[in-house]
Amino acid sequence: MYILQMICFILITDDIVDRSTTRRGKICWHHLDGVGLSAINDALLIENGLYELLHKHFRHLDCYADLLELFQQNIFKCICGQTLDILLTKRNVTTFNMNTYKSLVLNKTSCHFFYLPIFLGLHLAGVRDPEVFKESEAIIYDLGNYFQAKNDFLDVFGNPEITGKIGSDIQSNKCSWLAVKCMEHASEEQKAVMAECYGQNGRCSLPSI
Repeated sequence: MYILQMICFILITDDIVDRSTTRRGKICWHHLDGVGLSAINDALLIENGLYELLHKHFRHLDCYADLLELFQQNIFKCICGQTLDILLTKRNVTTFNMNTYKSLVLNKTSCHFFYLPIFLGLHLAGVRDPEVFKESEAIIYDLGNYFQAKNDFLDVFGNPEITGKIGSDIQSNKCSWLAVKCMEHASEEQKAVMAECYGQNGRCSLPSI
């Protein structure tokens, strides 16, 4: 469903905030000639176009109100997750923990990649049983955690020619699965290195991290 792909407008603003240069093997939208920060307006245009298409093609359905609410709630959660992601980059890596990470993943990843498309399908299929939605929700959270942990791993150890993106989580001081697990299992000496160097782009070498 093309309208579902339109929620990727969030990735446009995410790339601007993260100062990314590539996305899925292609130059980020805001880096293209003649685009720049007008990409922010483009993202807003896509978001509002999404609701226009929902109204045009689905308003005749009994589940239209559910679909509208589903998109609104998940876009809001995703933006909250993006905000949390930004705020966490201002903290020292020693404050990162798994509870914070799971909260980040729940809002930033699970709702966007799994909650929205799966619940969208359930509504369109006419499912009304609350238990079905409840059981699906538990699976969705696990899928989101796995997806984000894999993404965090590839950001550091993945081949950009394969992943299509140059990793920057270490330099950007991201609260990633790798950072959290490192702080859980590292020795005191290793934690000291993380505290001094993680997120300090240019001051410490990446291999030391």
